[in-house]
Amino acid sequence: MESEETSGETPGETPDETPGDASREASSGAAAGPAASGRPSINAVSHVTLHYRMAVLVEGEERELVNTFEAAPATLQMGVGQWSPDIERRLLGLAEGQQLDVEIPADEAYGVHNPDLVYELDREQLEEQCGADLVYAPGETVELQFIGEVPVRGILTVCNEDSAVVDFNHPLAGMPMRLNVAVIGIL
Repeated sequence: MESEETSGETPGETPDETPGDASREASSGAAAGPAASGRPSINAVSHVTLHYRMAVLVEGEERELVNTFEAAPATLQMGVGQWSPDIERRLLGLAEGQQLDVEIPADEAYGVHNPDLVYELDREQLEEQCGADLVYAPGETVELQFIGEVPVRGILTVCNEDSAVVDFNHPLAGMPMRLNVAVIGIL
């Protein structure tokens, strides 16, 4: 179940527009511009400067992936695949100074884990594709090119003398996520 909370108004300020209204307007295809407060709001092609914390939930416990709140802020260009579309959708309509705290189900974060994207291959095939002189260990990223296709990256999950297993799912697939965002600036 998704829970979403937005805030970020400076203490003593009253928001001119509820974040839910802004999100509905922006996600319905309306041209996003300055929020009712006069501050710019995030639209589908915005460049956003923000602080964020992203954690996955594994067996009910958070495992923090990244946290910029005590470091330099990050810049995100909306609509170019830096974050998943379902995560970006949650940012639409937020204005400068607003915050978002949300739990995102796995299928809306980076997708469910698809067993069809896990491939077993001979160790010889792995070495032909990636190099025979390398030392392979589970957890490493490898790049393979199947006949007539572009190279794809996957995580080596098993590797022994005879065979290897490579998982081409996104590394965060199948994991629900908690996202905390503080919007600093929007272009």
